[in-house]
Amino acid sequence: MIDFKYYSSQINGANPSSTSKSAYTPTNTVLMSCPTEDSSAWEAKASPLPPAADESLCTCVYDASACVADSSLSSAKLGKLLGIVCGYTECSGLASNGTTGDYGAYSMCGVKDQLAFALNKYYSEQGESATACSFDGSASTKATTSATGTCSSQMKEAGTAGTGTVTTEATATADSSSSTSTSSSSSAGTPTIIHQSAAFGSLQVGAYLAIALLTGMGMIIL
Repeated sequence: MIDFKYYSSQINGANPSSTSKSAYTPTNTVLMSCPTEDSSAWEAKASPLPPAADESLCTCVYDASACVADSSLSSAKLGKLLGIVCGYTECSGLASNGTTGDYGAYSMCGVKDQLAFALNKYYSEQGESATACSFDGSASTKATTSATGTCSSQMKEAGTAGTGTVTTEATATADSSSSTSTSSSSSAGTPTIIHQSAAFGSLQVGAYLAIALLTGMGMIIL
């Protein structure tokens, strides 16, 4: 190992000197204070904060969109198409600028949902013309699902431009039908198992008594 020989020769040639603790006199005897905040270096704006991620709102805007991207497009192509569409329509609803504190209502959504918002916005602005939802076959129209409940309130707060502030929080709903079904089947099955066990136990006791009786009679006869 030629490299190690070079390294070894350099280490062996080193001649470090030491200083005794009594002879060492440090010049800095105070703790360093934390540096002050440099507003020119720290560009992020403290307020407002980005909107919290809300998957239900993102799903709602996709379901309510009549024009969406082709499902076969890769993430890279979706991002490229989003840039193209936002060249034709205002996309402030998707903005995410930590320096200025500007965040669109859909800035926390994934690229598929963001693109659905942008495509549908442009499609609507063009009077729902067939050519406005094509982009060389990268987009197409689909059936829409009208927003209801919390979803409807959130989309109204966001506005058609997506620049409004969404204050309504999504509410999670449990699958009560599944829970009820599971609970019912469990409660229905339990008595059956108990009855079977009880019946089996009674049969065992009866058999033991019969054997004991026969054994006793045999001993008396003998």
